[in-house]
Amino acid sequence: MTTVLIDSVNYFGQIADITFYPQTGGTVNIGNQTISYYYSADYIYGLYSLYFSAYNSTCTFEFLSPTPTPTGTETPTPTPTSTEEVTTQTPTPTNTETPTQTETPTNTPTNSITPTNTPTNSITPTNSETPTNTPTNSITPSNTATQTPTNSITPTYSQTPTNSITPSITRTLTPTRTPTRTLTMTPEGSCNCLSIYCNKGGSATYNYRNCSGVTVTNVTILEGEIQLICGGFVTYSGSITITNNGVCVNSGFGFGCNLTCNCVTLYNTGVVSNNDGYSYIDCNGDLYSGLTLSTNTTVNICAQVVAFENSPTGILSFTSNTCVDNTCIVDCNCITVYNTDGDTQEFYRLNCDGEVSLQSVSAGDVYQYCGTYLSGSSTGLTVTVGQSCDGGTCPCVCMSMNNTDTVNTHYYDYIDCNGNLIVGDTISPEEIKSVCARWISVDSALVLTHEGGPCVDFGSGLECNQYMDNCNILINTTNNGVWLSDLYD
Repeated sequence: MTTVLIDSVNYFGQIADITFYPQTGGTVNIGNQTISYYYSADYIYGLYSLYFSAYNSTCTFEFLSPTPTPTGTETPTPTPTSTEEVTTQTPTPTNTETPTQTETPTNTPTNSITPTNTPTNSITPTNSETPTNTPTNSITPSNTATQTPTNSITPTYSQTPTNSITPSITRTLTPTRTPTRTLTMTPEGSCNCLSIYCNKGGSATYNYRNCSGVTVTNVTILEGEIQLICGGFVTYSGSITITNNGVCVNSGFGFGCNLTCNCVTLYNTGVVSNNDGYSYIDCNGDLYSGLTLSTNTTVNICAQVVAFENSPTGILSFTSNTCVDNTCIVDCNCITVYNTDGDTQEFYRLNCDGEVSLQSVSAGDVYQYCGTYLSGSSTGLTVTVGQSCDGGTCPCVCMSMNNTDTVNTHYYDYIDCNGNLIVGDTISPEEIKSVCARWISVDSALVLTHEGGPCVDFGSGLECNQYMDNCNILINTTNNGVWLSDLYD
């Protein structure tokens, strides 16, 4: 059994999913290993594939056997062929020039377009000079329709203009009426998608005018129920709340609501009721009614329409994430909130577990977390969405920037890998600089040229690995300790 060392300068200390494809055939899944890695096997020659999921990068290295497998080689056998000498006599062109592009206008009025499919045995060359072929042992081309050697071939380019062109075939395109589905938008106020919600009283009734102008009367709705209508001018009797969800669309088969399904995060602040009520219609059009949400509790639902029992309600509603198969997919990204306002500000955030909380950030300070940003109390909050979090912690990655200003020094702020805020670091004119950081803030003169590369501890702390974009895989055998090969690509 032989042991090989799979090493890398650029990816040292990183985890790679290693797959080995032996030169003799087959696949060996070595699995997730930290580089450098010692691999022992009876056969070590083949292709090694290393996938670094943290950087979505794949490096391959082909380590071939020093004695390649012999392959059959076909030796071509020369086949003697008889070669006949063919004497070719070249036609002798004469200096007789026959003007060829002679336009013979014949003003012959015709009542119809004369078809030009009359076969003509004359050969019509396209060159202005017409060589006279002397038929002395001349080679007659086989591709001509009539092989008649003549002393002088005089092409006639006859253009017969007609004073009256009367096409004998008249093609008339008669448009046919094809029914098409057109999206017709009607003015707002008369054909809106309205959600009617009965929040109390057992039931209620309402009247409305539909998009066709017909008045619909005495429609009954039960408590907790949501009904969608297309129209306007609603009057009702009972406890009803009405929400305008936009203009209805006519698809050709009647008017309907043009709704989308979103991941909606609900959070009860407890301002109105400890158990505030709500109902909603999910992505499949199913109604869920009479639901309650207790104070400081979060729920993430996939819904087209949400209605609340109380008006105003103490439930905050945020549309922040995506839905897949009627299930909310909560993002878990590194979020950095920078308060450039002069006072302490508050904002709502959603963590990776899908729970809402109210967070404050002091003036000039930065707050960083993993999750989703929902809403803030001031426009002075600058929010940056970074890379995906690993294990609930913002990753520390390499940030490279270029000062495009040729004269002035500029400043930048960043959060280092230990979570410390560094304010006012400098970068000289036209300088390119890299830092290991969880977040960085630059002005307009500074251009981020690379964001997301790895930071490697080479013994003196984390440093940017400048060559991480390139694969650098080295393999040596432990038999003699000599590097057999290396790859830079």
